[in-house]
Amino acid sequence: MAVTLSDRFGQHETTVRADGVVLATGYRRGAPFLDELAPFLLLADDGRPEVAADYRLHTIAEFTPAIFVQGLSDASPTGS
Repeated sequence: MAVTLSDRFGQHETTVRADGVVLATGYRRGAPFLDELAPFLLLADDGRPEVAADYRLHTIAEFTPAIFVQGLSDASPTGS
């Protein structure tokens, strides 16, 4: 599948090929959907998954899928 992302501020589009896309709002920190991927994730000193500037999760070299989790690494004022 191909997904076209539109940047409303930069006025450009990017097309990304993917096996699947999850669109969700209001998830809670801890992201239980990542539990099965835990053996493949690289963790920061605070125990949370490492996330690149483009929101891609850092994984071990043998894990080749790209997983993007916008917001997972953002601090929350509520501490959640």
